[in-house]
Amino acid sequence: MKINQLITRREMLVAGLTSVSGLLLSGCSKRLPPTYGNILRMGDNLTYATHRALLPGQSLVREYSQKDISSFPAIGTTNPCDPNMPRYSETYRRLQSGSFADWRLSVEGRVARPGSYTLADLKQFPSRTQITRHTCEEGWSAIAEWTGVPLRRVLDVARILPT
Repeated sequence: MKINQLITRREMLVAGLTSVSGLLLSGCSKRLPPTYGNILRMGDNLTYATHRALLPGQSLVREYSQKDISSFPAIGTTNPCDPNMPRYSETYRRLQSGSFADWRLSVEGRVARPGSYTLADLKQFPSRTQITRHTCEEGWSAIAEWTGVPLRRVLDVARILPT
């Protein structure tokens, strides 16, 4: 008995991506067995590459509206410069007391233009605002408005090398 079945483009794409990811995972590392972190990293890379190929120019995260912003503070957050907290940081307290003037973001490695950026330097870059969900590994989540310089802008200035 022969059954005719239509295969949709989506089914074909899913089957193809599944096959390719299986091949990539099987031969991606010389070490046996690959570490859990390496497998997750490869999965992330495949996800990002597929997303960029299928949905160019679209955000990787869902964005929400102002009305979706959580009305409560995020649970589990602490002030890292509070000496009564278990993760007390003298460095953070010192930076905060100086309005983070001494803080630096260092970009180095496989870039054509390594550099170090102060908070004031970063504020000169165009920023982006988005409303997204932050899901913490400790079990809480909140939707909030986040504003800052996209890392992509800093990396464009540093000119990532193809290697």
